[in-house]
Amino acid sequence: MRDKNSLKSYGMLLSSLFIFGTLGVYRKFLTVTSASISFYRSVFGALFLILFMKLKGENIKKIFALELKAFLLLFLAGIILGVNWLLLFEGYKYAAVSLVILCCYMEPLFVIIMSAVLFHERLTLKKILCFIAALIGMILISGVIETGLPDQSSLTGMLYGLGSGLFYALVVILNKFIKGIDADIKTIIQLIGAAVSMIPYIIFTNAFADDLWTAQSLILMAVICVVNTALAYTLYFGSMDGLQAHTIALLSYIDPVTTLFFAALILGERLTAFGILGAVLILGSAVICELERE
Repeated sequence: MRDKNSLKSYGMLLSSLFIFGTLGVYRKFLTVTSASISFYRSVFGALFLILFMKLKGENIKKIFALELKAFLLLFLAGIILGVNWLLLFEGYKYAAVSLVILCCYMEPLFVIIMSAVLFHERLTLKKILCFIAALIGMILISGVIETGLPDQSSLTGMLYGLGSGLFYALVVILNKFIKGIDADIKTIIQLIGAAVSMIPYIIFTNAFADDLWTAQSLILMAVICVVNTALAYTLYFGSMDGLQAHTIALLSYIDPVTTLFFAALILGERLTAFGILGAVLILGSAVICELERE
């Protein structure tokens, strides 16, 4: 039976993944550049969290009490996180949400491999089979079987998605090296790092000049900053101390399933019989892996 801390970590992780699942839909309705989305969500997400900590009576100066090594690791993770966002949002511009999210969610494979090497986490046959089943499910829900090889635009989106997945795997791994730090503090430092990583890119590409702000984009950006960034990443990073990396990797497949649900509901992206089968494989493999402890 799982203890209360473990159950809390599961609840935090699952909640964050559900929230993350809405981002692909939001991107389709935003009329600003991917760099702007990444920059604004990191800056205003961090500011919201700082305000939230003050309202709770917590001391934001705890950031300055961190060991230098921990601070630098978190800041580096934030820089990598910013690149991950940029690549993901660019991918959504070029290809269907389902195809990009498939490629991005090669990330759990990267995490499992890195964790086995760095943390010596045991890879059992059951977990390997569950992962393979989940990967097959991702292929099915992508629609590749029905439509065949992608066109040039879709291929570009896929490459952005793969790059995004690789960078996010590095974020997860770096966070596993950091224990005992409040989730709010971890998130704030990483959001600051993400904002810093975007500044040179924005200056070099003059990204802000291509932004077209509408009332809809302003509202969506506010939701992304507060809910999809400040709240979701606090839940996500806060869950990591209580869960193993391969558990996070496997359950992370719930994010793309949620994304596909919203894409079908709001964007009209068709969920085929293959897509439904893929969703069953993904969720089923995650549940089986976690219900049957080794």
